[in-house]
Amino acid sequence: MVEFGELVTVDPWQAWPHEANDFTPWMVQPENLGKLSREVGLPALELEGREVREGSLRADIIAVVPQDDRKVLIENQLYHADFDHLGRTLAYANAFNANIVVWVAGGFSPDHLAAFRWLNEHTKDEGEYKVDFFAVQVKVFRIGDSLMAPKFEVLERPNNFVRETRARWESRELSGFPKQCHDFWEFYRERHPDDLALREGFRGHTFSFSIGEVRTSIFLQPSVRKVGIYIRPRNPNSEEAAQSQNRCWYALKERGRGSDWPDTLPVDITDREKWDEAAAFIHDTLPYYREVLELERDGKLENPALSEPAETQS
Repeated sequence: MVEFGELVTVDPWQAWPHEANDFTPWMVQPENLGKLSREVGLPALELEGREVREGSLRADIIAVVPQDDRKVLIENQLYHADFDHLGRTLAYANAFNANIVVWVAGGFSPDHLAAFRWLNEHTKDEGEYKVDFFAVQVKVFRIGDSLMAPKFEVLERPNNFVRETRARWESRELSGFPKQCHDFWEFYRERHPDDLALREGFRGHTFSFSIGEVRTSIFLQPSVRKVGIYIRPRNPNSEEAAQSQNRCWYALKERGRGSDWPDTLPVDITDREKWDEAAAFIHDTLPYYREVLELERDGKLENPALSEPAETQS
């Protein structure tokens, strides 16, 4: 007879002892933002910044929906929701011009859920600025002595949000270069489905992923017939992010990448016969960038001896 274990709920603080030092760093990992986006009903979430400041305010996480650039404010609360965080979340939504607000907490009372329900019902989309509000509970489970398994559960969301979001993208008609970009990324996905950069969706001609303070972007430029990869700070106003970029830049140069910044391949992306060559270039180059960004995230890169700043390309 098959033996079964008992599914046990674990207090979130056992998985993440500290909200800022453990929970938020876990949240900003691409795979976990991907889990959150799927539960919320968004096609993807791309990290823009962590602990982002605007005046005296500091948001836990700012992300973007890469397909349409909607800004997403994510407020983390490891323990049970409280009204202090509710007021703080509304202040952040205003300060950062958020289109979507996601409040993640270990639990919500009926009063907190009712507040978000009221906000969703009274922020009408009639040509005015509209904000969608989500209350998401984070739960942690385990069976016996197994690894802990976290799960997001959406407790409050706007009416018809998932249907409207799906309809928005199903109704889009791409043509010209945007269509070629879309088709190329689908082509790439079929050949290299496990590449980190391609799990979250594309933004026109550019694909991006972040590790630590630095973002790696892959770009297609048909006007000059090239495909390239470069790095840039996640937060352009952060000195820490700029220094992180500099360390990564020099580490890449030491590995023979980016000596002619950025890494580029002269290829006409509008010519489908060149797609194999372009895809191979991206796939072979990405491991260098992932390795360096992961070393920087773990504090294993030293400051470069040279003082000249790293160049960037947008």
